[in-house]
Amino acid sequence: MCIPVGIAAILTRTPLVIHEQNSVAGLANRILGRYAQAVALTYPESSVGFEGSKKVVVTGNPVRPAVRNADPVAGRMALGIPPEALVLVVFGGSRGARRINQVLVETHAELLKIDGLHIVHITGVHEYPSVLAAAADEGPVPERYHLLGYVDDMGSVLAAADLIVARAGATSIAEITVLRKPAVYVPYPHATDDHQSKNAASLAEAGAAVVIPDDQLKPAVFIEMVTALLVDSVTRDNIAAALSGLAIPDAAERLAELTRQVHND
Repeated sequence: MCIPVGIAAILTRTPLVIHEQNSVAGLANRILGRYAQAVALTYPESSVGFEGSKKVVVTGNPVRPAVRNADPVAGRMALGIPPEALVLVVFGGSRGARRINQVLVETHAELLKIDGLHIVHITGVHEYPSVLAAAADEGPVPERYHLLGYVDDMGSVLAAADLIVARAGATSIAEITVLRKPAVYVPYPHATDDHQSKNAASLAEAGAAVVIPDDQLKPAVFIEMVTALLVDSVTRDNIAAALSGLAIPDAAERLAELTRQVHND
């Protein structure tokens, strides 16, 4: 949809600012970047493709205040999880991620052998019935395995987590990063230009995430990597520290200020 809006701005001589969320610039943004008064980036490396643009600025990816200011204690209370518990949050976006869902159903019983662990598994609305049925086939669903189809207040759930497993979409990464939560990313392998893999790789190279390629997401691998992080608070703390150097909590304000500058020029 951004191409028609961008063309309208160009034809009416309206100042145009575009924002690239991902580490690899999309075709529409690369085209519009030639005409925009400014290009805002989430990742410095996505400046490739915008060499001819008038102004390129790293603003970060805006995150809603409801997420930025989420309270981990309130999040755990809403989920019925004790304050002192160890919390693993797993999700694949609003539509869910079938491969992640399948692997977690197969491994949750083994993971729950970790003392005090609670798993919050957000399956996606469409995936929920099949995941619930598959979990029930494994036996009674444990109290510490919280199966949810969808969550309105995602910020509180993320804030409650000690470790997160997720796809590597731009919005998910931005929210997890601004909350400084250690995460294992399983990039969606069919994303355009494989941008999710590149999003996750950017964090992994900075020591700010762990990545499991989708084709390597097997139960044994999942258990090994997730268990290692859950039982090792020092490694989680190191990842959180690395995220502190990458997080841009005022990204929305930076983007708004850039827009004001363009308007006033």
